[in-house]
This record gives sequence, structure tokens and C-alpha cells, in this order.
Amino acid sequence: MKRSNSKYSTFFGLDLRLIAVGVVLIGLCSEIGLAHPVEGVYWMLGEGDGKLKAYVEKGELKVQVIAIKPKSEHMLDKKNKDVAKRKQRVLGMHVMQGFRWNEGETHWEGGTIYDPTDGATYDAFIWQDEVGNLRVRGYRLIGWFGRTETFERVSGRSPTRAQKGEPRLVYLK
Repeated sequence: MKRSNSKYSTFFGLDLRLIAVGVVLIGLCSEIGLAHPVEGVYWMLGEGDGKLKAYVEKGELKVQVIAIKPKSEHMLDKKNKDVAKRKQRVLGMHVMQGFRWNEGETHWEGGTIYDPTDGATYDAFIWQDEVGNLRVRGYRLIGWFGRTETFERVSGRSPTRAQKGEPRLVYLK
């Protein structure tokens, strides 16, 4: 067996100090929410209607409308129960927020989803299916009496921008 010339311990020829630094960095990244598997871009319910961006900020999962069909570009939140918010645009709006990861249940919970088409807010929980799509269960009062929707992950190199073969959309600047 060949011994390393290094004065430091090795594991399969790798310096254990480098391995330790890598483990610490991976732990820090997951702790502050970098590169969580749920982060990404998803199609709105009707493929081609728009795109949603899911991201984790300070441990909270948020989902924002980042692209919408041109005819809806100037669509306002006209049905919001809060009259002061009825002039805000849907493009750029956070439609899902307040979700925290529940390791034991393996889903995001404690958040709400907002539907600008009817001005209603629902309690919800979110998880990813085996292919990486977002599954969202929205409900009122009890989770059993709700509806589950699937948001398909957008593929490609630049999902936050227009890609070849996609429908024409207006993107958040």
C-alpha cells in the first residue's frame, strides 16, 4: 500500500482537511437555504399561461409570478379583498408564501396560497413529487377538504427567460 507524502491524514488519497471543509460548506449552504431542491421555475397551471419562481429565503418558501401571457401583462389584482391591493399587478406578485419545511412530514407547511382570479387565500402545504414537480394542496379549515394542483418544473438552460419552443410570455424585469 502506497503511503501519501502528506503530513496530514488522508482518506482514499484525499486530504481529510479538504473533506471536512466540504462537509461544513454543504451544511452551511443547506442551513441558509441555498440550492434547495424545491427552488426553481414552474409552469402556472395551464402550461403556457405563465411561470412561477420558487425560492427559499431565510427558511421560508416563497413563490412569485415571473412571467405571464402578453394579454395578461397589465392584469391587476382586482378581486383582492383588501381594496388597497386591487391596483397591484399580478406579474411580480408573491402567490405562495410563509411555508416552513417540516422534516418529519417531508413537506412545506404553514403557508398560504393566493388566487388572484378570485381574490381568495387558502391554507396549503407543498411537496415535490418524484420527478421534481411542485404539488400544492390548498384548503380551508381542514386539509382533507381541499384540492391538489401540480405545477410542472420548467426545463431548459434558462427557465427564468424565454426559451426556444415556449409560448410568448412577458417576463418580470
